[in-house]
Amino acid sequence: MNAPTPLVTPTYDGSGQTVEPTVLYFPNGWGGYQYWMAVSPYPYEDERLENPSILVSHDGQHWSVPPGLTNPIVSPAKGTTLDDATVVYDDVSNQLWVYYLHDMRQGPMGQ
Repeated sequence: MNAPTPLVTPTYDGSGQTVEPTVLYFPNGWGGYQYWMAVSPYPYEDERLENPSILVSHDGQHWSVPPGLTNPIVSPAKGTTLDDATVVYDDVSNQLWVYYLHDMRQGPMGQ
């Protein structure tokens, strides 16, 4: 069941359809925002577009691409996919790290 009023999640492909978001909350902000999200578009289950992206928000309701960043943050080689992005905060380095799977299987997409 979809939410009665879904959040708008801007995607680089323009679909607004996302999958598997990971959201970090920083009460005092980090990099100018309280919320940081790793997410991927997945319009109509098209895995070719499921590439890691980053969105930010001040309120957890209105999301945008952080200034200076372009989504997707990485694109796959032909015949492969990048999926299941997640973001973690490393307090030792004071950095956000994005992890994702690189699926190198061959099949209909790789032909």
